Amino acid sequence: MDVSLSNSKALLARCELGAAVSMTVAACYLHATFLLRAGGLWRDEVVSFNVATQPTLAAVHEAVRFDSFPSFFHLLLRGWLSLGWGGSDLGARALGLSIGLAVLGALWWNARAFGSRAPLFSLLLLGVSGLCVRTTDAVRAYGVGVLCVALCFGLIWRVATRPSTANVLLAGVAAILAVQSLYQSAFLLAAICLAGALITARHRLWRRTALILGIGLCAALSLTLYIEAMQRMGEIKPLIAASAGLDRILAVVLFALRDGSNLRLGLWLVLLFGYLGLAFHVLRQPVRKADVGEEVVLFTFASVVIAFGGFFVWLRLLGFPTQPWYYVPPMTLLCLALDATWPALLSGQRAGLVRLGGVTVGAVLGFVSAFAAVSVRQTNVDVLAARLAKFAAPGDFILVDQWHNGASFSRYFSGSTPWTTLPPLEDQSLQRLDLFKKFMVASKPTEPVERQIIDTLKSGHRVWLAGGLPMPGKGKAAPELPPAPNSRVGWNHDAYSYVWALQAGELLQTHAARSARVDLQLDRQVSPYENLPLYVVEGWKDEHPTGATPVRE
Repeated sequence: MDVSLSNSKALLARCELGAAVSMTVAACYLHATFLLRAGGLWRDEVVSFNVATQPTLAAVHEAVRFDSFPSFFHLLLRGWLSLGWGGSDLGARALGLSIGLAVLGALWWNARAFGSRAPLFSLLLLGVSGLCVRTTDAVRAYGVGVLCVALCFGLIWRVATRPSTANVLLAGVAAILAVQSLYQSAFLLAAICLAGALITARHRLWRRTALILGIGLCAALSLTLYIEAMQRMGEIKPLIAASAGLDRILAVVLFALRDGSNLRLGLWLVLLFGYLGLAFHVLRQPVRKADVGEEVVLFTFASVVIAFGGFFVWLRLLGFPTQPWYYVPPMTLLCLALDATWPALLSGQRAGLVRLGGVTVGAVLGFVSAFAAVSVRQTNVDVLAARLAKFAAPGDFILVDQWHNGASFSRYFSGSTPWTTLPPLEDQSLQRLDLFKKFMVASKPTEPVERQIIDTLKSGHRVWLAGGLPMPGKGKAAPELPPAPNSRVGWNHDAYSYVWALQAGELLQTHAARSARVDLQLDRQVSPYENLPLYVVEGWKDEHPTGATPVRE
């Protein structure tokens, strides 16, 4: 009977390992698919690329305040480019692929560091996930931030349980790189360090406690390099009307967890509440000496609870509207906790069979939605710009709607046709809200752009609209906004941008003779975050022509 039970456990272990290896192979396939099908860099990636390629390192540090991250990823990308591997879109995305694959390796390493056979839950929820592949492989800092946080999780545990010079040094380096990759990593790292200190202080291991807290303190002090960048965030905060309110945060969190599949959302919620409930139950039991499983549960439980609380505080302090990829780092921490503790929480053979079956079914079904997600183009601006370079004449004029799209358009447009955004920012390579703010306090800031539209159409040339323009409607006039903040919208830059676009749209609605949408002939779906339609407008009339095509759908 004992032999039969032992054989069953061994078979279950092999099956779990096989499932983990299969999911790893599937995850690698998703990463490779994203590399080959993501297409051009979208505007946020272009900004990070442009920061990394500033003329000098001092200029990189100066430009960091116009991106959303500290400088480690920009320096990493700069080093990658210096090797001659990243000048093209594909070359830059190859760095993202390398980081994404390294994250998979970190998931396996963490599972083994905590005594688990394989990172089943991490591979299910992160490896076979369209959101997570797109996030870690993007030409942005999220991937390297996730990688460093994952390494910190296992290394801080090692410092708490098996301190050595190598473990302490590695944990310190990983901690500094984590906060130098993502500002929000500071809150996740603080949670991990406090959890580690809780373990050591519980056993009165004060030297280890001091080491762990010292690692966190050194990482925090490294962020003083970005005081100016943080101040800039505070300066532009009034310009952003939408805020990270509780309802908006919850909506985006659920969207991120869903990741294109209600099944995935259900898995996340079941595992989250199941983990918290089981961990709380274990921790309520009487303390037993030398119980490593209980120590792991305490460490992971404290990390998750403190991290979630700290991350929410960061979102509230930031005050900006959030996006799904913001939540990938804390999602990663939860998955690491699940893989570290499942042997202690669900150690029975029946529980193992349920776990294996659930993970297998979830991975197979999740792969379908994940593959569709990673096959989407991240932008169509590269295609749009190529069409304009081919068909727009030097005497034409190109208007790029929404000022932030100027970054990606400036990367890909190589034609001689003059172009601008509304408002006409001096620097289109970065998303310069500081420059936008100057137009908000000016009188009639878009008049030069409207004059160029008029002159172009009257001369018989064409106006190309990359992104289209909103129309006030027949018989309606576009509203006017006085210089900020002396208007009903205050410093809301989105409102000013929309009103200026409406005014340009009214001009074309009233005087353009003809307009038509240009077919970009795209071969696959484009991400909604940067999918610009292209219109061509020509002819001049004093009255609005009947039957004209609207220039924005």
